[in-house]
Amino acid sequence: MTEPDGPPPPQPPRRLPADPFWRRFRELKPEVTLVLLPEAAPSGTDGQGRDEATAPPPVDSATVLAEAEQAGRHLRVAARSLMLDGEPTDTWITPARGLIAARQTLVATTPPDLPDARTIAFQLSRLGWDTVVRASRRPHTTWVEGTGRGRTLRFSAVGDTTTLVVTSAPLPVAADTDAELRGEPRG
Repeated sequence: MTEPDGPPPPQPPRRLPADPFWRRFRELKPEVTLVLLPEAAPSGTDGQGRDEATAPPPVDSATVLAEAEQAGRHLRVAARSLMLDGEPTDTWITPARGLIAARQTLVATTPPDLPDARTIAFQLSRLGWDTVVRASRRPHTTWVEGTGRGRTLRFSAVGDTTTLVVTSAPLPVAADTDAELRGEPRG
């Protein structure tokens, strides 16, 4: 028996269904690689593939508000450290079905002596954030992201505007708690 020479030959790509739409698509866009995604998660899951029976239990509004307050505290500490002035605004976001998070945003005028991105990342890391400096294609743009204790931080400075955003850890909530927090009438 002889040993094969080199790696096995490449397999031909899997053909898309013979549907006329896909055939026409391949004719018009032969350079595009088309990927068909799997069907949505089956019912009985929490939308992220986990069984609803094992999903974490929903928390009450007091727990969510306490987490939002913590996010606000972290935003104010980071803003003071970076010498940013401004009044934060808060909004509720839904990162996935059944989850809610508080997003605290501070928009300020960029200080004239704003340090470079690495120095900002270092200052934020001293406050307990795991930071990463992100490259930007725009000139005169500073972009730093961080994570810590389930929360996320995003710092950006473009021209004379600086934005600092802290998002709380997403927490599972029931639909009525979500509506209560957002100030929506319950059905």
